[in-house]
Amino acid sequence: MRAELRRDTPRGLLVRRIAPRVALLALLWWALNGDNAGSWWVGAPAIAAATLVGVALSPRAGPSPTLLGTLRFVPFFLRQSLVGGADVALRALRPSLPLAPDFLEYRLRLPMGPPRPSWPPR
Repeated sequence: MRAELRRDTPRGLLVRRIAPRVALLALLWWALNGDNAGSWWVGAPAIAAATLVGVALSPRAGPSPTLLGTLRFVPFFLRQSLVGGADVALRALRPSLPLAPDFLEYRLRLPMGPPRPSWPPR
């Protein structure tokens, strides 16, 4: 007889809430750092901390994404991305639209020297 995976069990929590976050964050870390194995000394604790904070701050109830819903959303997202890109390209290339790209220079009013420490608060 096969045991059911319930949401309120520790194993259910691991499978439904923690494992996908760890996988997504690890994939993001790998995408940003490539095959640099030394970066995982920083990445693993950062992934663990982000996962714990994300699970602690996320709402307990509510709809969760489904595979079918995700598969239905992908074509919509791709189509709308192409429509938006084409719209921006047409607006930029239209002769009647007077575009004048330029660099703007802003002067900052910061005092010279190192910044003042803001921690611990006074």
